[in-house]
Amino acid sequence: MVLPGLPLGERVRQQRIRLGRTQAVVAGLCGIATDCLSQIERGLRVPSSEVVGRLAAGLRVPAGWLLGDDDSPPALGAAGCGG
Repeated sequence: MVLPGLPLGERVRQQRIRLGRTQAVVAGLCGIATDCLSQIERGLRVPSSEVVGRLAAGLRVPAGWLLGDDDSPPALGAAGCGG
């Protein structure tokens, strides 16, 4: 369960784990380096809006949820980044 007010990186990490995916798999799906994803999850890097969109697609959640605009738990949907 995701608690209200969690930072983007923590939301990314929790959803990735919920889907049972490794950082390498999610990073590959979204076209970013594993190190970059790791830094995003730890709050050391702020992703561009393009990367947020790719992460949202790869993690099967709305971008607004990653950004904290919606605290309702994401539903599991179709897989993949951008399609």
